[in-house]
Amino acid sequence: MQSLDNSQSNNDEYAVRLENVKFGRSENEDLILDIPFFSLKRGERVFISGPSGCGKSTLLSLIAGILTPKEGAIAVCGERINALSGAKRDRFRGDQIGYIFQRFNLISYLSIIENALIPCRLSRLRRDRAVKRHANEIAAAKELLERLDLAPSLWNKPVSRLSVGQQQRVAAARALIGSPPLLIADEPTSSLDENRREYFLRLLLQACADDGASLLFVSHDRTLAKEFDRAELFEELNRVQAPKERK
Repeated sequence: MQSLDNSQSNNDEYAVRLENVKFGRSENEDLILDIPFFSLKRGERVFISGPSGCGKSTLLSLIAGILTPKEGAIAVCGERINALSGAKRDRFRGDQIGYIFQRFNLISYLSIIENALIPCRLSRLRRDRAVKRHANEIAAAKELLERLDLAPSLWNKPVSRLSVGQQQRVAAARALIGSPPLLIADEPTSSLDENRREYFLRLLLQACADDGASLLFVSHDRTLAKEFDRAELFEELNRVQAPKERK
């Protein structure tokens, strides 16, 4: 296995690559994560399953640069993300990563279309990608919302008035706009029934395929794994067995 530091061409093959990553909340706290190796190739769709509280969300936060490891190397889209400053990590995340949060993290008083456009307001690169195939970023957002089966009659409604399933699709549109090369989804189907879960997953996988995005999808529901290129058990990636309350 070539190291992250020694093979840039090898890094370019991967959307995500971790080596010897260790993380604890503080210097004096026991480790939550100890991951010898994990990778996600560009364009690949990988499913990670594990029980609630095992550390899955912590792993995603490390990959997104929200957290930094105590030790180890994390490369995302060819960039050694944990070597960047906090401001540069924020900028990189806005440019390169679409993130569907477990609780969606939508701005309740904004409309559907305003929420979907947030990445384009924060990242010039996302905006430029969005307008590459459209007249402007608003046209790009409308096309994406239609693809995710959100009717034009809903677009100007505050997201607080939407169903859970509709809010979930708005969160997906926000993550996908501007064609980020990496999409991270943290338990996005946990509050949906079986039919809505399968429907949303089909929409999400098709949208990723249309944009050529890599997808890292985390869930405790292993029945979804069959839809992905590869499935991993979190407890086999992580040497640490975290207490149930940690997440």
